[in-house]
Amino acid sequence: MVKESSSRKTPIIITELLKKAVAEKSQSAVARETGLTLLTVQQYLKGLGEPRQKNLERLADYFDVTVDSLRGDKPISLSSTFKLLDMYFAFIESLDKSTDMRNHGLLFTNIWFRRNAQYLSTAYRFCKEDQKPIIESYLTKCEILRIEELEWAKKTGGLLGDWCP
Repeated sequence: MVKESSSRKTPIIITELLKKAVAEKSQSAVARETGLTLLTVQQYLKGLGEPRQKNLERLADYFDVTVDSLRGDKPISLSSTFKLLDMYFAFIESLDKSTDMRNHGLLFTNIWFRRNAQYLSTAYRFCKEDQKPIIESYLTKCEILRIEELEWAKKTGGLLGDWCP
């Protein structure tokens, strides 16, 4: 078995997320559920070793966050995310709910939208208590639009299903 590099540190966000998960379960349960070895989980909890891409993907799936946020490549800017989401919500709300244009707007922005919602989810876990209600309001709006988009996709057969002959 190839060991994780101990010369590089585990990103703090990974260590913190793992600590919370282990507090709720156990190291072995978290290892099993993430697909990591127990030794790897223990190393990350100590901040030892930089996760490989495969492990970053497993952890991102497990914690429902982006790989970028786990790497710490880009700091999460709540104000920028709020501004972008406000513009997105305003655009979608400007479209009449009875038109396909709104549904296609939801569909075509889905990847960008989900990424921002993931950033918000990550930020929520680490924010100050006074920021939680603000983030929750954005997460609620995101979930409402996500449900709307899923209902439309079911009716139409998914990606542009209603446009096909």
